[in-house]
Amino acid sequence: MKAPPKNYPTLAERAKHLGLLLARKEQSLIAGMVLLSLIGIALWCWRHSTRVNQIIDIDQRTHQTASFQIDLNHATWMEISNLPGIGDQCAKEVVAYRKQIGSFASIQDIQDVDGIGPRTFEQIAPFLALVSGESAWKNHDKTSASRIASTR
Repeated sequence: MKAPPKNYPTLAERAKHLGLLLARKEQSLIAGMVLLSLIGIALWCWRHSTRVNQIIDIDQRTHQTASFQIDLNHATWMEISNLPGIGDQCAKEVVAYRKQIGSFASIQDIQDVDGIGPRTFEQIAPFLALVSGESAWKNHDKTSASRIASTR
């Protein structure tokens, strides 16, 4: 390769002529901004990569509306909590009560659980079933539910 002629300006001279050179203060300011940007990107990548390996906490569930029948003697608290008017704590109490008594003989027995009264029972009765024979759709009629409600 040929060397440039002696009167040809150097790269630094051409950059200075075009206004492309930065003062020391400007160079350090830009270097600091680039460094902070790289640190921010690294922290963002680290934070988002650690979320992938987290365990799902099943005690925090999203609420869904029930559109099915659940077996009262086998449903988990998460399934029971999807019933209208039943929260997480009440659903856990239903499961604890079921463990204590063994199993529900009828769907009306759920009213023995603290927090489930006649109004709540009226809301959830269409969604309840017992696999051991009794079905909420076949054996639940409004007169028996209102009779139970009047005795409470």
